[in-house]
Amino acid sequence: MRFHWMLRLLLVCVLAVSSLGVLMTPQNALAASSRQETQAVYYTVQRGDTLSAIARRFDTTVDVLMRLNNLSSTRIYAGQSLLVRSAAETAYVVTRGDTLSSIAQRYGVTVAAIQAANNLRTTVIFVGQQLRIPVGGAEPDGRERIQFAPGGISATVRGYATAIAPKRYVLRAAAGQTMTLNLSAQSVFAGITLIDPNGRHLIGGEYRSQQWTGLLPLSGDYIVEVLNGGQGGVDFSLTVTVR
Repeated sequence: MRFHWMLRLLLVCVLAVSSLGVLMTPQNALAASSRQETQAVYYTVQRGDTLSAIARRFDTTVDVLMRLNNLSSTRIYAGQSLLVRSAAETAYVVTRGDTLSSIAQRYGVTVAAIQAANNLRTTVIFVGQQLRIPVGGAEPDGRERIQFAPGGISATVRGYATAIAPKRYVLRAAAGQTMTLNLSAQSVFAGITLIDPNGRHLIGGEYRSQQWTGLLPLSGDYIVEVLNGGQGGVDFSLTVTVR
């Protein structure tokens, strides 16, 4: 009888330790600490606030706040409710061996999207750093996805863009394909920026053009930005061809 009681106690202990091991494995502990769904965060503007001060407080940029709230200027007023963080995000804690590219692949987003969500000027990250990852199917920063008709290789989109509120598009293409961009706008200051899936500018920086053709180096999402560098805004038509 005593033997059976001791055997039963031993079995219970083994099961408990086994269960604890499953719950507390390093992989599960890492998953718990590195992936957390975030909630949308709103801020009520106080007297004396500026958009730049609010951006610094919430570790973001004026540009991102303007896009999240569809602001055409930096003017805000006391009592105004501002969206400072989108709900379509996941928090991720960088671990040893991570790169922005590997994290982007894991979540099915672009390096540029992670950089924009975290105000990163470079692709350098460090262990323990917490990153906001835009997920959930919504395009970050108000981008619109360009999709071709079945069997088609070209699409035309129309919009309105200014220097402080550029229009952004995203489309998926494969390495080795040729992309052609043609912008039609009644402004010599209007231009396009093209960013590859690793966040590298194929067009952009100091130089923007209204036409571009080139061989794509990578497979993934490419970002096309249209802006008007002159005064005011401009209506435009953008034709994208990938073959």
